[in-house]
Amino acid sequence: MKFSCEFNDIEYFFTTEIGPDTNDKYHLFLSGPKLTKYQNDEMKFHTLTINAKYQGAELNYFITGIPLSLDEEEQMEELEDFFEAKEIFEKIEDAFELLLSDRQAPPWGLKEYK
Repeated sequence: MKFSCEFNDIEYFFTTEIGPDTNDKYHLFLSGPKLTKYQNDEMKFHTLTINAKYQGAELNYFITGIPLSLDEEEQMEELEDFFEAKEIFEKIEDAFELLLSDRQAPPWGLKEYK
């Protein structure tokens, strides 16, 4: 599934694809309802590709092993929850801030943070 959005002046382009077969090694981490969906082949582990563009700069991310429904409507809701729980947008904004800044070191490496 492919979709895009704009958030805080950053353009995001997303792609989800069914990932490689996990040989059931990750199913133990699923909640009860998700495990049932996985066992009924209504859910698979996916790879999420994120392409983010801001002020001429571009960042690419690949996140693997995300349990998502095969139904696209449910998948959108699950991704929304995933983005919020993992603070995906905030992390990408921080990465752009660091990429486009004149600082030579990350904020935690500066003397004032020590």
